Amino acid sequence: MPESVPTKKSTLRKLPWLRWTAYLLVLFSFIVYMRHIPLHVISVSLEPSKTMEFDRKPPDPTQCAFGHTTLVRIPVVQGLADGEDPVEHQRKIDNLEIWDVGQSICGTQEGPTKLVCTTCRFAYDDLFLYRWERTLNTVNRFKEPYFVLSELVANVPVIAPGNKQWGASFSQKANRGQLLEESCLYWTDEVYEKVLAQFQSYLLAHGIKPVTQQESYMGRIYFRAYAQVGFRYLNLEIMRESNGQVLVDFKLLSPAEAKNDFLLKKALNL
Repeated sequence: MPESVPTKKSTLRKLPWLRWTAYLLVLFSFIVYMRHIPLHVISVSLEPSKTMEFDRKPPDPTQCAFGHTTLVRIPVVQGLADGEDPVEHQRKIDNLEIWDVGQSICGTQEGPTKLVCTTCRFAYDDLFLYRWERTLNTVNRFKEPYFVLSELVANVPVIAPGNKQWGASFSQKANRGQLLEESCLYWTDEVYEKVLAQFQSYLLAHGIKPVTQQESYMGRIYFRAYAQVGFRYLNLEIMRESNGQVLVDFKLLSPAEAKNDFLLKKALNL
């Protein structure tokens, strides 16, 4: 058989250094070409009034959620100052000379001052939700002529509250003349099973048969109850901490607020 004739290698394959030199020349030519292409920069100007609108707080309202115009800004304090007389401190709170965030067992963030209606004592949340709310304890709520809770929330069993002086925290939240939420919140050292049994009896006495759930998570036990009560919705959570303390959170929500509550919405198929 005839011998195969070897193919001739190209000059670039015979001389590797020449091949790499050619590659580099091509790359260099491409870079030079790209640098000579004119670059058009599009200038975009955004008006601060539109771009920063979401960062700006709305101006203070001129009336509260119920139309009262008796609004004042009062300084926010955190509990008693060193050496302050507790009686004098309480007098300032009652007269709306100060706003004591130490009253709330929730411990929310506040600014340096609080906008408050002196007629109904609703305070404006100008940091987050921009709505009106008020909170009183077990004792003071009976002295407040404008603080009218629904019967179901007003008579919530307050069982051996951990804070003996404050008792339970009764709250209302409103916006544009509409009551969004009423609640009763407190900690107790009572046995979890006893608290649970008393609230189940309380709901049964009011003809409420809720959808209930119970789960354990990270050493805590959660009992939740959901039900429609008239035109509003019940959201009850009883939580036992790993140390045995029990938190009771009893809420009545408007339909709009209920639809924003994921667990309640899912439980009741809203």
